[in-house]
Amino acid sequence: KKEENIALVVCIMDSFWNELRPQIKLNGTVVYGITTQCLLYSKLQEQMDRFARTQRGSPDRILDNMCENLLRKINFKMQGKNTKVNLPINTTSNLASNKSKTEDAWQFMGADVIHPVCRQEKPSIAAVVGSGDAVCSTSAVRVCKQWPKTGKCAIEAVVDLQQMVTELLEYYREGNDRLPNKI
Repeated sequence: KKEENIALVVCIMDSFWNELRPQIKLNGTVVYGITTQCLLYSKLQEQMDRFARTQRGSPDRILDNMCENLLRKINFKMQGKNTKVNLPINTTSNLASNKSKTEDAWQFMGADVIHPVCRQEKPSIAAVVGSGDAVCSTSAVRVCKQWPKTGKCAIEAVVDLQQMVTELLEYYREGNDRLPNKI
């Protein structure tokens, strides 16, 4: 990666999706730290076939929509800004020229835990997401596995919540040179 300065790998594939995609994600993202985006060509073909059967819409529009969605995903993964939330509150990001330390600095967070079926020997997955600015144009997520105690089906609370929130607060500080005072 360092020698080649690779930032993004886009893989368009039509077969072996279930076998290749996890390996691409593991090696690209985890091993080499390169952002990856996989695209299944047959999904595009499926949309074009649907148009041919129904004659609804435009084939160019179908391709445009798929490309736009793909580019939004890539832009987000590359820390780009796709959207901003227009909040009816006074935030430092709303006041572009005023970076006073007395203004409220908002960070938005959300959390959820999903559980496997109780009969499965699999962990629950807990996730916490935090905005990188007051208009939610960037965000980061922290994810962890949670194993229930013997005899229990699941743990509803986020076990590592304190660590995950600490990391998301640091993410906010890195982008704003301060911690939020409103969460």
